[in-house]
Amino acid sequence: GETAEAPYYKSMTEIIKIGKQKLHDPSSPAHMDRLAVMLFTSGTTGTSKCVMLSERNICAAINSACESVNFFPHDVLVSVLPIHHTYELCCSLAAANYGCEIAINDSLRHCMRNFQLFRPTALVLVPLFLSTMDKKIWDEIRKKGVESAVRGLMKASDKVRKVGIDPRRLLFRDILAAFGGRLEKIICGGAALDQKIADDFRSLGIEVWEGYGITECSPLIAVDVYYHAKPGSVGPAVPCCTVRIDDAAADDEGREIGEICVKGDVVMLGYYKQPELTAEALRDGWFHTGDLGSIDERGALYICGRKKNVIVTANGKNIYPEELETRLAGFEEIGESLVCEAKRGDEPCVKAKIFPSIAYLRDKLGHEPSTEEIQAEVRNVVQAVNGQMPGYKHIKIVEILTEPLEKTTSQKIK
Repeated sequence: GETAEAPYYKSMTEIIKIGKQKLHDPSSPAHMDRLAVMLFTSGTTGTSKCVMLSERNICAAINSACESVNFFPHDVLVSVLPIHHTYELCCSLAAANYGCEIAINDSLRHCMRNFQLFRPTALVLVPLFLSTMDKKIWDEIRKKGVESAVRGLMKASDKVRKVGIDPRRLLFRDILAAFGGRLEKIICGGAALDQKIADDFRSLGIEVWEGYGITECSPLIAVDVYYHAKPGSVGPAVPCCTVRIDDAAADDEGREIGEICVKGDVVMLGYYKQPELTAEALRDGWFHTGDLGSIDERGALYICGRKKNVIVTANGKNIYPEELETRLAGFEEIGESLVCEAKRGDEPCVKAKIFPSIAYLRDKLGHEPSTEEIQAEVRNVVQAVNGQMPGYKHIKIVEILTEPLEKTTSQKIK
């Protein structure tokens, strides 16, 4: 509509015309390092900071995304994450740069319906969405009583793909129809991804690639592009930046783990009106992410967890809560989990807050689960996870929640 001052919107033709005029206007600020975007970090740690990004930052992230991801002009995306989330902003602008068609999801409740309506070929998601989608797929398969048959077909399909035959879109077309029938690839970032879920999607015909970024880096740092696939890795650093590991120390598996630091055109200008925080995070041009990781001999980056979240045992061993949360997420009985430090006497130990999947337990037991049954099922899962880990990583305290955990707008657990 119109307002007294100006139209509420402008057509693309008008925008291009204005852009051309500005480009040739000598009084127009032309430098790329001026402030272009102010974004508040999602605040999973409880402290929200205003990140200042320049035009150079945004353009570097968009161009690196276009260089590193196998999207094409004929692709169709459904934008699911909030647009004020840097990850979604960067990927949407990169898709627009490619010339892709972008449909806007109107509500998280309508995701699956909109996938069928818009029939995307590609999606950009956080792991929680992928996990929810995976659970919905297997819930439907179990209801039809064909889980073992589908698992058998997936194994057979994986074998014949090794000799160059790809039958996935034919064998699993009924499952793929839930996403509109054309979904081929998902870029996943924002948190740790359970590799079992990624493997499931690949076996069904949807490739899953992991990426890594942080708002302060516009946000793109690394992505496991299709020609570099390394399970568990978020891939090599994108072309416009360099990654190094600070204060590295070897873990039980011989990996050199330390803080991930980034230098390059994606690194922010600083935090708005917070010079002390800026100086602490930006040192000699290197942004200190607060994330812990390692880099292998081929330059592939692996994320271990947040520096602030690490639990240090009495004998100096490091425990990364994200590793335990990923293992818990592999069990259908678990809806959500948060692993943190607790105390037993004076000794630090591992605690898990668990919100069970009542819907799954209802199907599994054939009736509404009692409190005692829920406790028993969760206890069995925790014992199974502990059985996969060395003793010092064992979950010692469990709190069963009756409500889902609080989340940010991008559906990351606070």
